[in-house]
Amino acid sequence: MSRITFIIRIIFCVIILFILYILVAGHFYYVQIVRNSELYTKARRLYTSVKNQKGQRGRIFDVSGHLLVGNIPCADIIVDPKHCGDDLKCRRTAVKFSKILGQPAADIYKSISTKKKGKLEIRYKVIERDVSLESAEKIRNVINEEKINGIFIEEKYKRYYPKNELLSNILGLTSSDDNGVKAINGIEKFFDKQLTPTKAVSSYERDRKGAPLAYGRKNIMHERDGNDIFLTISEPIQVIMEEELEHLVEKYNPRAAYAIMADPFTGNVIALAQRPTFNPNERKDITPEMWRDRYITDVFEPGSTMKGISIAGALDYKVVTPSTRIDCEKGRWFYAGKLLRDSHPYDVLDISEIVKYSSNIGTAKVALMLGEKRLYQVLRRFGFGQKTGIPIQPEATGSFRKIENWDKLSITRFPIGHGISCSPMQ
Repeated sequence: MSRITFIIRIIFCVIILFILYILVAGHFYYVQIVRNSELYTKARRLYTSVKNQKGQRGRIFDVSGHLLVGNIPCADIIVDPKHCGDDLKCRRTAVKFSKILGQPAADIYKSISTKKKGKLEIRYKVIERDVSLESAEKIRNVINEEKINGIFIEEKYKRYYPKNELLSNILGLTSSDDNGVKAINGIEKFFDKQLTPTKAVSSYERDRKGAPLAYGRKNIMHERDGNDIFLTISEPIQVIMEEELEHLVEKYNPRAAYAIMADPFTGNVIALAQRPTFNPNERKDITPEMWRDRYITDVFEPGSTMKGISIAGALDYKVVTPSTRIDCEKGRWFYAGKLLRDSHPYDVLDISEIVKYSSNIGTAKVALMLGEKRLYQVLRRFGFGQKTGIPIQPEATGSFRKIENWDKLSITRFPIGHGISCSPMQ
């Protein structure tokens, strides 16, 4: 081989090596610079774990700190049917799960063996919600024994009402689904924003077995529990009220009954109960009639209970005093061409006796002394025709006509509780 040929070959090899170097350098540039963000993200997915955490829903207590609503740990059993194994394995798993969960084996088999529904591939199904931790542990043992890859246990908390029926209509209900906890009614719904916990998403670099790396990059966030709620209700008084209301219902068998106790100085509700009611821990037999909050939705004419309110206004305006005497017309009195009666033929009664004997005529005459404008102001200040503001919805306002819509009889009928309506809470 001549010297010239040798030099040509050397040059050719150098050119080839230079081209290869350019190609490799270009590839490195393309991978490390152009696709850096894309490939870095893919790589992080392989060695980074993401953990979703959520705090507990806020609890509800009575005025003294007695727990009325709390949380207990439980679990949802989730399945990805694509990874549950062959038909024989699914049937064997379904039988074992059935003994633990109390579900028919056929229903469980249908859940874990279903791979397609039409053209839609099912990758997520809930076998059972709110399973006790004891049952969840038994399910976990079956998963390990059968070496099942497609069934998962998601631990969480569920709402628990330790007093069962006590105060259930006021406390309300929650339900849970794939989107989380949903408040249905009562205190649970009104204060849902305050009771709802915050979520936290934490990420950390891990090894092949999933353990966090001590020197790896971490982004740890902490979840926060929902706020606790303290009611003005006193549990001991509530217990007594519900027992007495239950005796009343057993004796008279009414369609509905309710009782409310409030502090006359502050207006705070101390006890509140109704029948029918329900046990929020056992929901299979609950009907809408049971959870309807009748004490704020039912309305009726208040009748003679209005008399004290009207007379209170007359005393406040100093139109009368407790010793002012009113002629009650021996139980029969015509006003605006209409007869008004008393249950007994009373003669002259003072204000205290009008209240004591519940005289329609005496109260109507006091209202006339008070006058339409001041009577209207008194009834409005006592809250008729307005919501009370109790933190439960929906609340009825009742009916109370504006003064321009009163007729000639209104001033004698409203004070004795006719022609006006209100809820038990009002």
